[in-house]
Amino acid sequence: MSTGNINNKSVQLASRVPHEVAELLEATRKKNESVGRFIATAIKNEAERRQYRENDANQLLSDLNDTLKTLKQIEEIGIKIGADLQTVVTTAHNEIKRRQRKTKASSEQ
Repeated sequence: MSTGNINNKSVQLASRVPHEVAELLEATRKKNESVGRFIATAIKNEAERRQYRENDANQLLSDLNDTLKTLKQIEEIGIKIGADLQTVVTTAHNEIKRRQRKTKASSEQ
């Protein structure tokens, strides 16, 4: 794409487009809308769409990383709870055995 005349408000661009694209432009632009205005709007909208898509993808990756960090924390908490629960179960089991031995010893006397 070549650039032509430049002034303080705009730059003149020259570009070749396929016939079907030119026909689509003519078929879709509004009555009284200049070709330049149509093309400027199309370029602006496409640029914004691409930036949005890029930002959306970056946000998705950021959200995914946050989710993975949260899942890792849940895993660590679950492991600690599991270990603590095993300690409680072992303590309860030992206490039951101790009381059973005590009861058995009392009944034998």
